[in-house]
Amino acid sequence: MLGRHKPFREVPWVWSDQYEHNLQVVGLPDPAQRMVVRGDTATRNFSAFFMHDGRVTAALAVNRPGDIRVARLMIQHGTEAPVAHLADVDADLGQLIMTSRPYPGSW
Repeated sequence: MLGRHKPFREVPWVWSDQYEHNLQVVGLPDPAQRMVVRGDTATRNFSAFFMHDGRVTAALAVNRPGDIRVARLMIQHGTEAPVAHLADVDADLGQLIMTSRPYPGSW
């Protein structure tokens, strides 16, 4: 637009409210990738992060919209994410973005 040749590279995102549950997906989940679960699947309050080479490539969440907001930024910036940090519900996901350098080739 306006003569600029910068490609549009938005991270895919979709959400739905199903009865009392909020469902969100960001990125393109690949079942072949490592999946790290944060939260409790039994109570339907969890996020699942899909990872490749130590970086989050996609996430899905049930009733955890804050995790999706941060995951979207992690995907955009190619943030490195230690598995233990992602899985720990008491750990601040936003801290990962604050301490990471952008990854070449990220969204």
